[in-house]
Amino acid sequence: MSENDNPKPSRGVRRIPQESVLYTRIVPLALIGMGALLVVILVLAVGILIGVITW
Repeated sequence: MSENDNPKPSRGVRRIPQESVLYTRIVPLALIGMGALLVVILVLAVGILIGVITW
């Protein structure tokens, strides 16, 4: 049995096709959603710190 009988993908090889729904829709929407959530959290924190929002 040689090493080439059971080839493993080398490191850095993508297993998901580049034109899949995951890369074209889900990942960008998740990043945008997390960015928006971060902005909301920061605005709330700054508002509480400067006293605009009472806690």
